[in-house]
Amino acid sequence: MSEMTRTLQIISIQHELAMSIGLDLNLDKMLQLFLDRAKKRLSLRSAVVFKEAPRSRNDSDILCYPYNHRPDDTNDWLTEQVYEFSQLNVQNVCRQRGDSYYYLFKIPKFGAISFERKRTPIDDIVLNALSPLFSRLAVSCQACLEHQNLVDEITNRKAVEEQLRLQTYQDVLTGLPNRKMLNINLQSLLTNAQQHGQYGAVFFIDLDRFKLINDTLGHSVGDELLINITSKLKACIRRDDTLARVGGDEFILLLGDIGQTEQSAVGKATKVADKMLGLTRDSIELSRCAVFTSFSIGIALFPSPELNVNKSIADQAKQLIKHADIAMYKIKHTSRNDYLFYRHELQVMSTFRSEVEQRLHVALREEAFELYFQPMVNVAGAIVAAEGLLRWHDEKLGWVGPQEFIPVAEECGLIVEIGQWVLRQTCLLISQHLDWFAEGKLRYISINISPRQFSQPHFVAQVLEIIEEFTFPH
Repeated sequence: MSEMTRTLQIISIQHELAMSIGLDLNLDKMLQLFLDRAKKRLSLRSAVVFKEAPRSRNDSDILCYPYNHRPDDTNDWLTEQVYEFSQLNVQNVCRQRGDSYYYLFKIPKFGAISFERKRTPIDDIVLNALSPLFSRLAVSCQACLEHQNLVDEITNRKAVEEQLRLQTYQDVLTGLPNRKMLNINLQSLLTNAQQHGQYGAVFFIDLDRFKLINDTLGHSVGDELLINITSKLKACIRRDDTLARVGGDEFILLLGDIGQTEQSAVGKATKVADKMLGLTRDSIELSRCAVFTSFSIGIALFPSPELNVNKSIADQAKQLIKHADIAMYKIKHTSRNDYLFYRHELQVMSTFRSEVEQRLHVALREEAFELYFQPMVNVAGAIVAAEGLLRWHDEKLGWVGPQEFIPVAEECGLIVEIGQWVLRQTCLLISQHLDWFAEGKLRYISINISPRQFSQPHFVAQVLEIIEEFTFPH
């Protein structure tokens, strides 16, 4: 081979390897391309890139490892050679093992590369021509790493943004839209209904006995039940309908385009409600147990004369949800496992209930209740006992019957304090009229106790504490 031919061959090798550097921003692909061309042009048996020089003889980080049919101990031997090479202040070395020659080159600030050639060594002139390539390879490797870091940062940022978006508009447990997404969809439905004259419906769905299940069987069972119920509810509706979770055990369903007349809308909404109630006729089978539950459903149709069209769409959406909530509350506190369409009378009842709750706080603070005692007589007509009955006359509401204020007091929790007040007033009466009992006029006085009071963990201790405030004969 002439000197000119030899020179051209070396230049060709150098040029081809140089051109393979930086052809891809993916580090693995770029290095693999460089190694493949080096193996072909230099007649190598193998080529290996070490991403970093091993920190110890037993610690290596091999990025590309295209060995074929090698003795089992060759890899360990090569790792050891790279480790020793990393300790030397040289750019390349040659090691011989058996009939193979191993050439180690440093890739500055990145790692090292190993070429293996069978039987014949690489000419020194070729090695000298290759040396400048590794500095260029190091720059390309660094560029690939920086590009990958940038891609990873963008990917992570997008993942975080997507997670934030989901948390903003989606319920984490069930994957359903949350209240914010619900409001957006409802406003869109209201606008569409006003423009095209199509009826829609809002279902406020409450899962009965959920708190009891959650408290007795645990939150994991409660979560599983919610996920199970979500799946069942979604099977009852159309793809374009919106089912959202807006509270612990509360869901809201939006139905659009269910008719151009109120009668048609009522019929279609009723079919959906009946289908939902049918979901809980049998027990719900969970992974560890079976539970029984039911739905209380309030339904509000739109467009509706009860909606104030002078208000914004956002305010109308809030009003519509409130209407469905009022209907749900009514059915939950009467029969449960049923549905009820909203009507204006329910709004009046809800407003009155809210006023009762507010005035109950005032009545308890000012001791505005009255205790009446109903006599109990024997067959001879003689009074032998009495029953204490709570009555309430409010300066704003007038006379409020027990059937109206007792359920409200139980729901808002005031019944516990009211019950303690009744017991204390009864004990006071008895302590002031002990002669009634001493003379045998009365055997006892009874009072009513709410189940909410019985459920208090220190109920007995509280009763005894009030009784001990007074002096009674033993």
